[in-house]
Amino acid sequence: MKNTSLLETWIKDFTKGQKYPTYTNHCEKFLYYIKTLGKENRPNEIDKNDIIGSVVFYNNLGKINTTNTMAIHLEAIKAFYDKIHREGKTDNIFNDIAGYELFKDEISEKLNLNNSTEREYLPEHIIIKLLEYFEKNYNSNDIDLHMIKLYTKITLLAPAKRKVIAELKFADFDNDFRSVTINEVKILISNSLRRDILSALKLSEKKYLDSTRFFEHIYDRKYNHNVFNKPLYKVLKEIEYDISEKKSKTFSVEKLMNTAIVTMIINNTNPILIAKINDSTLGTIEEKIKKYGIEVGNYSHLINESTAQAYYYKYI
Repeated sequence: MKNTSLLETWIKDFTKGQKYPTYTNHCEKFLYYIKTLGKENRPNEIDKNDIIGSVVFYNNLGKINTTNTMAIHLEAIKAFYDKIHREGKTDNIFNDIAGYELFKDEISEKLNLNNSTEREYLPEHIIIKLLEYFEKNYNSNDIDLHMIKLYTKITLLAPAKRKVIAELKFADFDNDFRSVTINEVKILISNSLRRDILSALKLSEKKYLDSTRFFEHIYDRKYNHNVFNKPLYKVLKEIEYDISEKKSKTFSVEKLMNTAIVTMIINNTNPILIAKINDSTLGTIEEKIKKYGIEVGNYSHLINESTAQAYYYKYI
C-alpha cells in the first residue's frame, strides 16, 4: 500500500472543501513539484527558492505564462502555509519574504511574465500535447476541430503566412493528397495528415473544383482567415496551456508558423529555405532569430562541416 507523504496529507486537508477550486489546483501542482525534489516528507527543508522553483517549473511547462496565473499560484501556496503555520505544523515560508509584492514582481520580471503579451511561439512539449489532443479526438465531428487540426499540421510542415495557408485551393494539392505546393515549394504530406484530410472531406457533401478554397469547402459556412483563432484558443485551454484571458477568446495562429520557423532554425535549416517557404526575406528571418533569442549550438562544427563539402576542399 502506497504511503501518503506528510505534505500530501496537509494539502489534502487544506483543499478539503476548499471554496476556491483554483487554490486546490495550484496546491496540487506545488505538491507535484516538491515531489520532484524529494522533499514531500521533509517540509521544514522547503524554502522560498522552492516557491520560486515551482513557478519556473510550470512556466517551462507552459502552465504559468501570465502574472495573473503566477499570482494565483503564489496566493494558493501562501494560504496553505498560513493554515499549517497557525496549526503549528511548520514555519510559514512567506513570513521570511521581505516585501511580498516585490517578490512577485521579481519573479514576473525574471520570467518575462505579463498579461498582455503572449509568447511569440509555442514550446515543443505544448506542440506535442496539441498533436496528441488531435489524435485522441480523431473521431470528432466538430468542424472547428478539424479546421484547426489541418491548419496546425500543414503550418508545422510548411511555415507559410496565414493568408497563404488559408487561401490554399484544391489545385495546390496533388490528386491523391500526398503533397501540397505552398509558395512554389512541393511539401510532402504525412500519412497521418493525409488521413485527416480525407476524413475532413467526408464531412461535406458539396462538390469542389480545383479553384475551390480547401478550408472554405471543409468549413461549409461563412469563411474568412480569422476562423482558426478561436478553435486554437479552445484547444490550448483544453490542454491547460496558460493563455492571457481575453474577451475575444482567440489565440493567433501565426504563432504556429513562428514555432515551425524556430524549430527549423534550431535544426540548422538553411535560412534561405526558411525564407522561401515563408515568402519572406533573410532579414526577416534574422530578426526573428534575434527577437526570440534562439541559440544555434556548435557553430564551429557546423561551419567546418559545411566548408569540408566544398569542391575545392581537398586541394587546400
